[in-house]
Amino acid sequence: MAATQLGLEVAFYLYPCGLFVTLLSSQSYQFYRDRHGVTRQNATDDEQKRASRFYALLIRCFQLLLSLLLVSRHSPD
Repeated sequence: MAATQLGLEVAFYLYPCGLFVTLLSSQSYQFYRDRHGVTRQNATDDEQKRASRFYALLIRCFQLLLSLLLVSRHSPD
C-alpha cells in the first residue's frame, strides 16, 4: 500500500510539470510552424479541423488522467 501511495504522490506532483512541458513544447512547435512551415492562413479547413480534433483529444486525455489521480488520491482507505 505504501508503494502505491508513493507512486500516486509522485504522479500527482509530476502532473503540473508534464503540463508545463506540454505547453512549452506546443508553443515551440507553433513558433517553428509559423517561422518555417504552414501558417494558419494557408492551411486548409481539413487541416485545421484535424488539428482541432487532435488537440481536443489531447486535452481530454490529460483531463481524464488528472481526474483519475484526484479520485484515487481522495478515495477512502
